Amino acid sequence: MVRLLITGTTTKHGSIASSLSWNSSELYSCGEDGVVWKWDKNHSATGTVGERLTTSYTQIAFLPKSRASTTTSASDADSVFAVGCTDGSFRIVHKTGRLEKHVPNAHTGAVTCVVWCADASLLTAGEDGNLRVWSRKGLPRATLLQTGKCIYSIVWSPNGDQVLIASGNNLIIKPMQPSQTHLQQWNAHGGIILKADWNPVNNLIISASEDCRYRVWDPYGKMLYNSNPWDQPITCVSWSPNGDMFAVGSFNSVALCDKAGWIYSRDTILTGSLFEIAWTSDGTQFAAGGANGAVCFASLVDRRVESGGYVVVIDENQCVRVLDKDGILVEELGKREIVKMAMAYNHLVLCTSSSCIVYNTSKWTNPTQIDLKDNVTFVLLSSKYLAVNDSSGVHVYTYDARHVLTPRLPGLRPEFINTDSLSLTDAYIALVDRANPRTISIFDLSSGRALPAPLVHTVDILQIQLSPKSDLNDQHTIAVIDKNNDLFISPVSTRSFHKVVSMVDSVLWHDSCNMLAAIADGKFIVWYYPQTVFVDPEFLPKTAIIREAAAEFGGSAHLVSFTEYLCAARRPDGSLVHTGTGPLGPTLHNLVQQREWGQCLRLCRHVKEPHLWAAVSAMAISAKELDTAEIALAAIEEVDKLRHIKYINHLPAPLEIRNAMLHDYRHAPLEAERILLQSGAFYRAIKMHIHAYRWERALDIAVKNNTHVDTVLAYRQRYLEEWGKTETNKKFAAYSQIPVSWEKIKLKIKKEKEEENRRFQQQQQHTQRS
Repeated sequence: MVRLLITGTTTKHGSIASSLSWNSSELYSCGEDGVVWKWDKNHSATGTVGERLTTSYTQIAFLPKSRASTTTSASDADSVFAVGCTDGSFRIVHKTGRLEKHVPNAHTGAVTCVVWCADASLLTAGEDGNLRVWSRKGLPRATLLQTGKCIYSIVWSPNGDQVLIASGNNLIIKPMQPSQTHLQQWNAHGGIILKADWNPVNNLIISASEDCRYRVWDPYGKMLYNSNPWDQPITCVSWSPNGDMFAVGSFNSVALCDKAGWIYSRDTILTGSLFEIAWTSDGTQFAAGGANGAVCFASLVDRRVESGGYVVVIDENQCVRVLDKDGILVEELGKREIVKMAMAYNHLVLCTSSSCIVYNTSKWTNPTQIDLKDNVTFVLLSSKYLAVNDSSGVHVYTYDARHVLTPRLPGLRPEFINTDSLSLTDAYIALVDRANPRTISIFDLSSGRALPAPLVHTVDILQIQLSPKSDLNDQHTIAVIDKNNDLFISPVSTRSFHKVVSMVDSVLWHDSCNMLAAIADGKFIVWYYPQTVFVDPEFLPKTAIIREAAAEFGGSAHLVSFTEYLCAARRPDGSLVHTGTGPLGPTLHNLVQQREWGQCLRLCRHVKEPHLWAAVSAMAISAKELDTAEIALAAIEEVDKLRHIKYINHLPAPLEIRNAMLHDYRHAPLEAERILLQSGAFYRAIKMHIHAYRWERALDIAVKNNTHVDTVLAYRQRYLEEWGKTETNKKFAAYSQIPVSWEKIKLKIKKEKEEENRRFQQQQQHTQRS
């Protein structure tokens, strides 16, 4: 498991090393001794920057490229930094040491925080509890907030339209729009909050406090993780750039934590309390400033991925080693500075800052190389494609390095895309842009084009996952968890969201078939055929196996893999727990894909599991194998559904009419109506609506096609007489003068059914000849 390796600790500051900031290649640190030191890539101090001050520095922040405005020269990005001072002033300094602006009396008391804004203006906070905005040249613009208490930390929201403030025991989210005056505020800790951070990729907040705890929050103030109390106050926290993990600092201690909150590793360092942690842009190492004036450097080592019986590990010397399941060395892939890696589908992908190296696990020689423009934040793999995300966007390649697609959307922010908002299969790539969180844009990888209409949900979407395989109608399915923690699925090509379950914590598709696993409302659920919801929503629970999640994984677990016969989940303490789901599901899906319906029935008869019979019946109905569906429904004594399917299956009518009846059974009356009207079966379309008491639609069809108007009126009259009611519908009242004769109606219906039977016989003869 990944851990920290302390690569160096050097004391250059005469007092507290209070803050650090990276530009593209160098680290700058400031301290209470009034000196700014510069450090190179090898963690060596190369000299001081600017003059030594009689006051103390509190925080330093470089103007990053993402904050550079159009009015700022390109050289300003990563070249200019701001520093706050204990005398209430701040300075804007070029990295060469040239003072560009000194602003005295910016705050009463010390300036505790300096942060650059999206338009290259500057945001400062101080001991006076004020939050102020300054121009790039240091001119005052506005006082945004007065808290009355010292502000220890400020950080921008991912979209840059809000600012997170740590003041006293409270976390405060302040909107930047003048029209929004409401503050979101909550009591986050039992002591003063010393540091907070908000990650733009996962949109999660972390906080550190004098109560000796760190906590993880969602942006609405819901606590997701509460650490056990440490021996000393938690003095600093910082997210890694990609949001996969964060670092925590305390007195003589530093820890690396997963984004869920549990600790990967914890190390002792002789620096006193750590005041700030600053990650490099690639997220592979960080620097921390200590109370004794030391600057500590730490790297991530023992990063590993597992798949197909192999384990790939990056050791302390940055050497990539391939081991088998018994820990025996298989191959050494050399020393590389790896930023990201992934392994699945018999391929290993290693990403450096400049290239993506692809290995086939069947032979570790002659890898394929893909040139990259920037550091990769994550990698997704399917059996045919790989997708990498960097600052320029999401790029899809084949494993032989052929570029397939770079999805383009108006206003797309690649830095906000993560594995929850992007999903990849062999046929499609789907993504949710945070600027439009209710819309799923889907691109066809075979054509490289977006599907004609995106899928639009009614609530903000938190996570999406595409099914790995197409269903029996050659349709892929997408699973969605929304802001209300409800799980929906929909076909990719049409907007038809169907609710599966509520109170969902985690969801995952099987890696080789369309089985779906979820932890929801304290239950661990595996649906053998979740597309049952498109066939008969009420039947879906009968296709699932349901167990107590606490008994399987413990509380608050998160699913991480679902492959073959095992499902793995990560517990809140970081341990990985596996539970068996059995071979029946994958075996059944394999038989159905091969259209071995007889073998499916034999399997069901052998194991005698009701949920297996239910899954087979839904699959058979979806594939229009109604003979198989009859047997499966009879086996689980679903009499009402059996009668309906049996009626459709043995109806002496053309195939298109039986297909329409099947669509009606699947709660798709509009599609059933379309098929019936196209085939000229007007009476069938009218009678379908009459059975469902859709009287007005039945009358509209009759009037529009100038047929069976009297039939609709006759059935309407019978209905009113049975219930002892009088006609109040104006549409029907307008046709009350039309004479109704049941003899003529029955004769007309008989002729239509005879015509249907004649067409049915012709289809049967044609089928026999072919």
